[in-house]
Amino acid sequence: MTSGKTDEPLVKENFPLKALNTFGLDVRARYFATIDSDACLELLLDQEIFRDRKFLILGHGSNVLFSSDYDGLVARMCLKGKRVVQEDSNQVVLEVSGGEDWSELVTYTVDRGWGGIENLAMVPGTVGAAPIQNIACYGQNLVDVFVSLDAIDLASGTLKTFSKEECAFSYRDSMFKRSEGKRYLVTKVRLSLSKNPVTDTSYHSRYDSIEDELRASARPPFTIRDVYRAVCTIRTRKLPDVKEIGSAGSFFKNPVVSREKALELRKSVPGLQVYPVDQLLYSQGGKVLVDDSTHLKVPAGWLLEEMGWKGRRIGSCGLWPKHALIVVNYGSATPGELLAFVETVREAFFQRYGIRLENEVDIV
Repeated sequence: MTSGKTDEPLVKENFPLKALNTFGLDVRARYFATIDSDACLELLLDQEIFRDRKFLILGHGSNVLFSSDYDGLVARMCLKGKRVVQEDSNQVVLEVSGGEDWSELVTYTVDRGWGGIENLAMVPGTVGAAPIQNIACYGQNLVDVFVSLDAIDLASGTLKTFSKEECAFSYRDSMFKRSEGKRYLVTKVRLSLSKNPVTDTSYHSRYDSIEDELRASARPPFTIRDVYRAVCTIRTRKLPDVKEIGSAGSFFKNPVVSREKALELRKSVPGLQVYPVDQLLYSQGGKVLVDDSTHLKVPAGWLLEEMGWKGRRIGSCGLWPKHALIVVNYGSATPGELLAFVETVREAFFQRYGIRLENEVDIV
């Protein structure tokens, strides 16, 4: 079956994925297809290969670790397009196709003065993957601007619109990461952005803060463009360039622990930050943010650094010297070596703190 646009087949066999996963792993897909139009998607849904085999929807490959060659169909999401579907003097609702680049979308909104996602600058991946992962960083949460999304049930071919409530968002999670949601392909996402934005400069870590970056690079009153540039500077300084060093961003989730356990950790690790479970908020002066919470998040990277794992390397695998949550491939690691390294880190963390680290990156 051809795509109709060229003589090339819609579904290719034994397809190399090294350039399509940010770990740079030399793996192959038994079958591969690119979804770059509604017509291609319709053709793909009719394919016997698609119905009979396991499948993986791939965006930029920035949140996946292939454990081996993929013995199924990998479909790369490349649907493009964006349009304003609602607007008034205060806000704009922007509808964006799932294959659009998230980082480019943030730049697009900042250029137009629409606020709400400027702190999410340079987050790798597609727009369709953003709600699946329920992204949040540097003080902003996708869920705060999310309106709804459209997704195709790949089993039946029917299109459904999901509200915020139906997406069942939680920390780095949504219903689309669970078994019942994995049959859906996100085709469009709608976000509500402010025309009168209020900047969020609350982010701070052991080494960086947006406010410090702003004082060094801009003058008040700070704009969303100032914040956007500050976040880009921080990210560029402390995160690896995936064009040079293989990685998939933060590999581990920040653990959710009981409030008692969080306070116990703070006693042994002075100054340790803690956060509410569902929202990414930053306290002032290191105080506990939600005094009546039964559970809190604690920063895994900070705790890994306390263990001496920041920058540690085993063969071609390691934790990034500037960010202990980043697992990196220094060039020649195999999937098996990366998996073994991840398990070594997880076991060491458990032995030290009695906490099981959960992977944020999908292992397939």
